[in-house]
Amino acid sequence: MPAVKDAVNGAPRGRLPIVGAGYAGLAVAIELTRKGFEVEVVEVVPELTTQGLIFDYAKSLGIKFRFGKRVNEYFEETDRARVVIEGERIEADGVIAADGIHSAARKHVMGIHQHPRISGFAFTETDEDLFCVWLGADTHAILFILMDLRSAIIFCTHKDTYEVEESNTPEKLIDWKLLWRGPIRQWVSDTGNITLVGDAAHPHLPTSGQGAAQAIEDAATIAALLDKLRKEAIPAAFRAFEKLRYERTSLTQRMGWETRHRWHQTDWEAVAANPQFLKMPQPMWLYVHNPEKYAYERCDEAAESIEEGTSFVSTNVPEGHVHEDWTVETMMELEKQQAREAFYRVANK
Repeated sequence: MPAVKDAVNGAPRGRLPIVGAGYAGLAVAIELTRKGFEVEVVEVVPELTTQGLIFDYAKSLGIKFRFGKRVNEYFEETDRARVVIEGERIEADGVIAADGIHSAARKHVMGIHQHPRISGFAFTETDEDLFCVWLGADTHAILFILMDLRSAIIFCTHKDTYEVEESNTPEKLIDWKLLWRGPIRQWVSDTGNITLVGDAAHPHLPTSGQGAAQAIEDAATIAALLDKLRKEAIPAAFRAFEKLRYERTSLTQRMGWETRHRWHQTDWEAVAANPQFLKMPQPMWLYVHNPEKYAYERCDEAAESIEEGTSFVSTNVPEGHVHEDWTVETMMELEKQQAREAFYRVANK
């Protein structure tokens, strides 16, 4: 797709390859295309089979894709970035890495290689014709009825203590290890021309119900910032993106763990006193937020905070929230405690 000209000075708005065609990569590609940037999506798998409507919409916008291609290396200069795709060097104004929980770009951004942690649970999917929901010690199951009302998907999360082949055939069950990473403060490379988005920056457990939603919020935010700050300030836009999004996604990541823990170590006295105790979190601070509007309104303040090293108060979190860093190791230690109401940190209202 040819680069769209900037309405102000007639110059191209910028070339931004996107690594990964999952939900985050597709959402970012769509939003940047809407803002007039030239994007190309590089994806290691040969074809997409589960992205459906969002992939179809991206194609309808003329977005280019390279399937079956792996990014081998990332390079940066002061005002440029490059990716090497199986020997071919691609020049860009910036690179957006949406390459998931196993992100290879993380090593370039952070300077160290980190493996995702096993969460201690596995995720089992079956297509058996059952219509039940369970909550129990260290386990839960969720039922989804599909739109045709003739099929269903059942997800069961259980302690990861055995291999699925021990009691089930591969044709009946799919066993996925639930991997996660704790929040990281650095999403943007030191030079500022490469940023992580989506699961590459903030992977969520399924019980958050927020993985795709936060990917879309990432997309709306980063596109608005690039639109406002323009091609010449891509590092500033990427760093403002990190500033605006970090505390909010830290909360939604933790919310997934807290919800799972409520279900697995249930305090039934708390449930008797408050039947809403077990509900899937639907707090107003989460669902009424407009990330694009927030980015436009707070872009300059975030950029100034970064440049001058001053404090920045996020307002896309619960009112009065005071941020606390946490780690996967901390959460794993807390797994043994019963899920009493005072235990939680994420506001569910």
